[in-house]
Amino acid sequence: MIHTFHIDDSNPRAKALLEFVRTLDFVKKETSTGIPEWQQELTLKRLQELDKDPSKAIDFDDMLNELEKKHGL
Repeated sequence: MIHTFHIDDSNPRAKALLEFVRTLDFVKKETSTGIPEWQQELTLKRLQELDKDPSKAIDFDDMLNELEKKHGL
């Protein structure tokens, strides 16, 4: 059986609870951002490419204007 709990770990009592839960051998912790793994990997790859060559970056407003012109919006 799988249960999902949303715990605010900024609360000291929540931190204590999480530390206790981690000691239980029958509990498995999974962290999810809600973003698919493939998309996270692709984003990291693109950020690394931009770090190598920042001139490849496209200004968001310029790109949006270009798309609006292209699609007549």
